[in-house]
Amino acid sequence: MRCKILPGTIVFALVAVTAFLTTGTRLTRQEKCLPSQEIAFEGVVTHAGHASPGDRTAARFQTIRLTDGTPAVLWMKYPARKGDYVSGLATFEIGESSRNPGGFSKRMWLWSKGVAWTGCPRLVKVTEMEGQLLWILRLPDRVRDHVRQHLASLWTSANGPLLLSLSVGDTSLLTDGQSYKLQSAGLMHLTSVSGTHLMFLMNPIFIATDRARISRRLKQWITLPVLLMPGVLSGWKSGITRASLVSIAMRLDIPMKKRRNPFNTLFLVGSLMLIVQPYALYGLSFWMSFSAAIAISFSVKTMKSAAKNDMHELTKSGKMRFRVCKYFESTIVFSSMAQLVILPYQLMSAPGIHLLAPIINVIAIPLAAYMTAATYPIIAVLSVLPAGTRAAHVATTVFAALLSPAAHAFEWLAGCVAKTAFAFLPLKWCLPILLVILLAYVSTSQASRFLREHRRIVTAIAASSLVIVSAAVFWINHGWRIVFLDVGQGDATLFISPSGYTVLLDGGDKGHGYRTIIPAARMYAVTTIDLAIVSHGHCDHAAGIAELLEVGLVKHLCLPPERASDLVPHIISRVHDKEDMTDHLVSIAKSARVPVSYLQAGECLACGDFSMDVLHPQGPICARDLNEDSLVLRIDAGGLVLLMTGDLTEAGERSLLASGRECKADILHVAHHGADKSSTQVFLQATEPDVAIISVAKKNRYGHPHTDALARLHQECPIILRTDQSGAVFLNIRRGKSTMNTWIEP
Repeated sequence: MRCKILPGTIVFALVAVTAFLTTGTRLTRQEKCLPSQEIAFEGVVTHAGHASPGDRTAARFQTIRLTDGTPAVLWMKYPARKGDYVSGLATFEIGESSRNPGGFSKRMWLWSKGVAWTGCPRLVKVTEMEGQLLWILRLPDRVRDHVRQHLASLWTSANGPLLLSLSVGDTSLLTDGQSYKLQSAGLMHLTSVSGTHLMFLMNPIFIATDRARISRRLKQWITLPVLLMPGVLSGWKSGITRASLVSIAMRLDIPMKKRRNPFNTLFLVGSLMLIVQPYALYGLSFWMSFSAAIAISFSVKTMKSAAKNDMHELTKSGKMRFRVCKYFESTIVFSSMAQLVILPYQLMSAPGIHLLAPIINVIAIPLAAYMTAATYPIIAVLSVLPAGTRAAHVATTVFAALLSPAAHAFEWLAGCVAKTAFAFLPLKWCLPILLVILLAYVSTSQASRFLREHRRIVTAIAASSLVIVSAAVFWINHGWRIVFLDVGQGDATLFISPSGYTVLLDGGDKGHGYRTIIPAARMYAVTTIDLAIVSHGHCDHAAGIAELLEVGLVKHLCLPPERASDLVPHIISRVHDKEDMTDHLVSIAKSARVPVSYLQAGECLACGDFSMDVLHPQGPICARDLNEDSLVLRIDAGGLVLLMTGDLTEAGERSLLASGRECKADILHVAHHGADKSSTQVFLQATEPDVAIISVAKKNRYGHPHTDALARLHQECPIILRTDQSGAVFLNIRRGKSTMNTWIEP
């Protein structure tokens, strides 16, 4: 039987190609017209956005269409309403692409909204506009703001962020740790309001209305508001928009006595969405939702036909057991199919594929269904109770208590799966395994007619590809791979030896462990850090390491020498630094049963093919400045010597030089982000580096790197690379030859 080409697929392909060509040209032209300085602007608010629950300032991102037709996203401290006229002074910029492998691209985020410019206005004047049409258009925004702010006490409770993400699709209150656990466990799709949530909400309504003896028209009027509620509350994101349109089309089949092809309907709905909002094709959520819907529809069609045949052979007593077994089977199949189809997108947000994800979804989906279906009635009840009253407080407390067990169980499941490192499938394994699955499928009788007719050719191509990919992944010696990550105003350097031993020196400030280090590490199939070293306890070096410890990704932790006051309590030899995270790191490591070692000058650390010498500091720390006692490490990587200096100060440099230890290096990681009081002339002459790398934030408030420090570096070092200009810096060493590349072309 020949494969029939659906009209919807042709329409979708034409619309998608047209949208890609027209929108790409338009956005690129707008980027080229970016003003180089602060300008006066005027425009109309086209998208009002929404503030985080409990945020009294109500500040938010809003989309403004300027008078020349250019759309821009502005951070409005005092937001306007949709349709209001705004004017003022602002400096605009274009969104940056990611600065690290696997990082967030602000440019794609803006493009998905149809915007190329973004900025923060210095002066703003809002002229309020009124009218009946504007009142109607603003109604969804008022509903969304009301639900977020009126129910702030619920959303900011212990389990509120999870409930908010499940019911409204707003993940702004989830911590980075919660988001990481949900992503790693394959449960993040439940926090993006989509067809799954619509199913949770609508199935009880459909069952109740179908059994009730009411007219068909009344059923439609009852189900329509409930059908639209998730879309209105979430702001009509791609997933829920697609699901709502498909659901409405399916409900129309009954009175029209038609049975539409589900795949054709999906493609036609996707075409309609791109016609209305062509910029949606730049958002991953559109493609993830669309791909998953196709996979699940295919699974439903196949399983329904099989289940129908099996049900005829069962007695009444066996039908209940059959339905229970079918539920677990269908849940695993749906989850597996959806995750297989969205595999390319999943790999962009997780350190790999978790093999337990389809199984854990069997337990997590009913929990999410209960919380989602229960939260919507709770929203309706709390929305009519006056905020701040005793009745509202009691109702919020009772509702939160009712949902607390399910929320705790859901988060506990996600945390357990995220820490099960042995079940992770790293990136380098994914393609070979997919090729093996393809070979197995081709050899079965279930393969399509095309594959059966060309079985030899397909098998030969898949087998040769498997051999080539396996050789490239497993047998080619990758040599040393060193990545100086761009973590803003902080340090984080990832070392991967030829044998696969991984060392992380510093982890950047808060959030960079989850948002920068883990995504970058997964690009190299790294699921755990064998050795994490903290040069000193300041948060811009240690906070990211703390986040990795919390999720169980560190096997061993190394710290600078202990404080003298810790060794001899009655000697107060050091003013305790409020930003010192050393005690916090030790506490987390102890609870996670991670061994802790303290390094000091004179020690040599050798682990497999990784070795380094500790040059500074000597013995217990007695100085008043954490920077002065930063660890200084001399690392030999494949014959190339790197000198890592942390935030070493001028006094620390003098102490290091006075010790007489060898400081010469091929590559110098510049101390203290290029501060004026570091990288002295004497120290640079002693190290004689060929390349200097400065880890520093773009437009930082400290003025790093300082002009005097840069002048000294240019005088002593021929090559200087900066993360604020180049993003992440890559050093590859193989067979005695080294190459350096940057993520962003300077």
